[in-house]
Amino acid sequence: IGLQNESVLTLSNRGRGHLLTRFDADEMVNDQIWKMLPGFYWSTGVTKSRPGSEVLAVHSELRNQFGRIPLLAIRDAGRGKVLFMGTDSAWRWRRGVEDKFHYRFWSQIARWMAHKRHLAEKEGIRLSYTPETPKVGDRVFLQSTVLDEAGFPLENGEVNGAIISPSGQDEQIELTEVEGGWGVYSAELLPQEGGQFEITIEAPEHDRKLET
Repeated sequence: IGLQNESVLTLSNRGRGHLLTRFDADEMVNDQIWKMLPGFYWSTGVTKSRPGSEVLAVHSELRNQFGRIPLLAIRDAGRGKVLFMGTDSAWRWRRGVEDKFHYRFWSQIARWMAHKRHLAEKEGIRLSYTPETPKVGDRVFLQSTVLDEAGFPLENGEVNGAIISPSGQDEQIELTEVEGGWGVYSAELLPQEGGQFEITIEAPEHDRKLET
């Protein structure tokens, strides 16, 4: 889809705190950087994101009956990861600043795709989190894919979690089903101390439990 006027990528709520779209630790500053990046005049024609995808950025101008057009999205595919970017103009981010943002963006993507240390998996249940190496005060996004006894994505299920901090504090959480996510449930965590956390995710009605 070609436009005469320049458009930009607008971060979604999910994208504002995601590792892949982070140019600055301060979310407000980071959001301003994205707004000031050189834009694009062409983008892929997209109707909506695929169920289970995480949309990180949308078209600043175009929208349809499903909302803003998704142009930057990620999702798991088997044991791998997929990134979709619906514009080919990221090279323009080098204007006036060389590789300051262009290189950082693609290097973050390369590290994200190459590393699987933030993944835990057991029969019927899988857990991942971002960012991979969170700092105290960072929002940590938990995402769990749960299958029922027949191996189908769990729908309308109860998925709970228990987080034990390094100091032994116990926090109970409830994961919310992602609409159209085909068995994907998510939650957010805001760690207040550094160190190794113990995480348990459980779907008690379907005998699914993962400890990591």
